Amino acid sequence: MSMETLTFESELTKLDETKRELCECEKELEEMILSSRFQTERNQFQLLLGNFLRNVITIVDLTQIPVPWAPMPEKEAAQKEAEDETEKEWEFSLPKAVVVAVAILACTVAVYHNLVPSIVLIGVTSSSIALMFLPQIRSVIASLHREEVEEEPTAGVKVAKRVSDSIEEMSKKYTSARFLTKVQDQTKETLPYYSGLGIDEALYNRAKYFDETLPDEFLARIRKIMVECNEAIWLRKSLIISAMSAAAAAQAKVT
Repeated sequence: MSMETLTFESELTKLDETKRELCECEKELEEMILSSRFQTERNQFQLLLGNFLRNVITIVDLTQIPVPWAPMPEKEAAQKEAEDETEKEWEFSLPKAVVVAVAILACTVAVYHNLVPSIVLIGVTSSSIALMFLPQIRSVIASLHREEVEEEPTAGVKVAKRVSDSIEEMSKKYTSARFLTKVQDQTKETLPYYSGLGIDEALYNRAKYFDETLPDEFLARIRKIMVECNEAIWLRKSLIISAMSAAAAAQAKVT
C-alpha cells in the first residue's frame, strides 16, 4: 500500500471520528435545549454551545485542506484549458518573428522615403515587441489577478463566519430571554384571572413563552449547520476517493 493511500485512509478515518464527535455534541446540546434545565442552567448551555462551535470549526478546517492528486473542479479545469489554448495561440514562433521583422523593415524603408510619418514606425515596433512578450505579459496580469482573488475570504472562512454568527445570535437571544424573564415574571398564580379564563400560560408567562419558542428556533439553526457540515464532509470524502483512484492509477503506470 502506497504512502498516499495510507494518508488518504487516515484522513477518511479522521473525518469519521470528527463527525462522530460533532454528532455527540449536537445530541447533548439538543437534549439540553429540550430539557426543563434550558433556562436555568446557563453555564451548561453556553458550554455545550461552545463545544458544538469548536467541533464545527474543526470540520470546516479539515474539509478545506488541499488534496494532492485531486481532480480539478470542472469549471476551473475548463477555464484553465481555455487559458492554455489562448496561450498557445499567442506563442511567439519563428514564422511570426519573420513577419514582425519584415513589417518593421518595411516601415523603416517607408519612413526613410517619407512615405509615412515616423510615428508609424514607433507604433509598429512597439506592437511587435508587445507581441513577442505577450505570453509573459499575460502571465504577469494573471498572477496579479490571482493575488487580488486570494484576498477574498475562502469558502471555509465564509462557512466558519456564517456558523459563528448564527451561534452568536443564539447566545444573544438566550441572554436577552433570561433577562426579560426576570422582568416579566407573571404566572398563573400572580394572574389568576387569566388562569380562570383558560388562557394558555405561555401567552403571559415569559418563561413558558421562551420554553416553547426558543427551542424551535435554536434547533432549526443547529440542524441547518449540521446539514452544511454533512455536505462538506461528503464532498471531502468524494474528493479524497477520487484522489486515491488517481494516485493508484499513477502508481500502476509506474510499475
